[in-house]
Amino acid sequence: SLDEYKRTRDDDMSVIKLGGKWDINETFALEALYRHDFISDQDLEQTISLDWAAECYTLHFIYSQRPNDNRFAVGFDLLNF
Repeated sequence: SLDEYKRTRDDDMSVIKLGGKWDINETFALEALYRHDFISDQDLEQTISLDWAAECYTLHFIYSQRPNDNRFAVGFDLLNF
């Protein structure tokens, strides 16, 4: 919970966040993210993404798991804007 007056948390959190990115070659990159809360002993997020880069655009394919949500997303960057 969050105290709206003080904007502080009342409960303790102990979270580890691990992530990494591997540029497989000039075209493909693989990225992973993992977050775990040690106080509640639960995984907060597990995400893996694959990027495919062409000359003027990049496509992103992302799969993410959270406690109450599994999500698959596709996105793109045009000219790296």
